[in-house]
Amino acid sequence: MKSEHAHRVFQFQQIKQVPVMAVLERYGLLRDMKRIGAQLFGSCPIHRGSGANKKQFVVDPAKNVWKCFGDCDRGGSTIELVSGIENIEIRAAAELIAGWFAIGSASSQSTNHRNQQRRKTVSTGAKPTHKAYSVEDRGEGDNKDAFWTRIGSCFPHADGRGMNVVLNALPIGNRIVLREYTEDDAKEEEAKKAKRKK
Repeated sequence: MKSEHAHRVFQFQQIKQVPVMAVLERYGLLRDMKRIGAQLFGSCPIHRGSGANKKQFVVDPAKNVWKCFGDCDRGGSTIELVSGIENIEIRAAAELIAGWFAIGSASSQSTNHRNQQRRKTVSTGAKPTHKAYSVEDRGEGDNKDAFWTRIGSCFPHADGRGMNVVLNALPIGNRIVLREYTEDDAKEEEAKKAKRKK
């Protein structure tokens, strides 16, 4: 019984980590949102906010959260967003997201394997050779812009003939780009780790 409860809690945590950007893309809402700095702005899809106020619904992809400053005045993770859009209970929203993104027992086993692989890689002190980004092209012509989100790292495969790609998030957009992992990246990650330990 405890094991089953622990599995449900783990699965719920996995569902909360589904990128809010992936859910917005699934609903076809990304194309109507405007990027300003690191955040996206648009009309609220929950209370069907007026087109006049395109800054009432704010999404922070880095923190994986959203907030409506309009009539519904609420925010949260992907689960609360789906719950609000579909007008369903939190549990039903979580089940819906799990179905969309194949989060379940087979996925949990795969995730456990990836986490074990990641811990093994980290414990051996191996540094990634590349950073993985999901890139969404936006706009057209001279106004073309791209939205880059880091989704993971790449490590050399044990046999030396390939790469292990470890994803921390689901890719969104139409491209995955690998960028070389530099000494500056290593220093930046060390600084972040030191800051978290404080």
